[in-house]
Amino acid sequence: MRCSIVPISLFRLLFIGCIFHAAVVQAQPRLTCEAHPDRHSFAIPTPGESGWAAGEGIELSGDQEFKATLPNGWQFVMLKTDHGWAIRVFDQPYTNGRVDLSAVTPPLRGPANPRDIAGWHFRNSANTGPNLGDVNAPQNLRLFLFDGALAGTGGLRSSETQGMPSHTDTNQGRGALEILDYKLSNLEPNHQARMTQLKFRACLTWPRLDSAAEEARSIEHERRARELDAQIREYSNDELETFGACGLDLTRYQLNARVTPRLLGLDIDGDGAHDQIAQIARIADDQRGLALCRAGTWLHLIGFDETFDGPTQHLITAMEAWRIVSPDHGQFGFVDEPNWPAPEGQVLAVERIEKGMAVFFWQNGEIRSQKVYGMASK
Repeated sequence: MRCSIVPISLFRLLFIGCIFHAAVVQAQPRLTCEAHPDRHSFAIPTPGESGWAAGEGIELSGDQEFKATLPNGWQFVMLKTDHGWAIRVFDQPYTNGRVDLSAVTPPLRGPANPRDIAGWHFRNSANTGPNLGDVNAPQNLRLFLFDGALAGTGGLRSSETQGMPSHTDTNQGRGALEILDYKLSNLEPNHQARMTQLKFRACLTWPRLDSAAEEARSIEHERRARELDAQIREYSNDELETFGACGLDLTRYQLNARVTPRLLGLDIDGDGAHDQIAQIARIADDQRGLALCRAGTWLHLIGFDETFDGPTQHLITAMEAWRIVSPDHGQFGFVDEPNWPAPEGQVLAVERIEKGMAVFFWQNGEIRSQKVYGMASK
């Protein structure tokens, strides 16, 4: 089946009378990305006030990939594949646990989903010339859907949204990617062509919600971002710079997390300023410890001297969990647990599960610790 497309507004162009997997090989219209009162829009590349310049686009080659963050925090990505690139829209930038919102794009099964841009889409079945219709694959204009309702669901659609999505569903996110230029390799007959260079531009639109719903979506997105970020043990460059600027000698110590979250934020001294504490290791001997940066200015190392007794030092080295508790938390309920101290700010609880726990807190101008339970030296 062929689908006739005329150069009209992108918002009318998307999904009107066109089946995604039809073999469309005729000339495609110029892509536009117009504002609409009922839908957000995001252009790639972001145009100036005069719109896209002629020939403007994003260029990829080799193993290059492309990422762009939408205003609501979703991420448009061009992933490198064996035969070209793949369009994806994720709910988060984190690879651990992120959801592909564009997975709803039909056809849900088959070799030629419009999100997957492969070199062989543009060649005939024998790979001896251009595709004149014998290979059923989309061409220069790629239309795709994405559904924000999938965010945080693991990619599963609810029972109310099961089945093939509708191209005219106003609750769907809609995207269009226009291929401006490309180069192919592996053009030997009876082989599959590979795309080695790609130049494109794109537009994504999604429904505007009322202010309360937009705020709720933003809050949930941030909550989900924090949840996923907390599962990552590798420290970011920004975090390295923060602790380096606070005084941590990165030639002697490295930020190195064994448990998640890798980083905790707190106000340990109760002064209202933001403090951060990270897991570190001494490079010379891999001795484990903690680095506390107070208000981005004052650095305190925990676990590298005899400030705390031997069992407490061992607990820092072998900790399996840590968390922040409020100054008025009170006892945890363990047998023979001492009375709760009088901290000036929030408290860090460090634990080796079922073997020992201690709390670290600020009191009288210094960090102090107190055993909660256990903490045998071995």
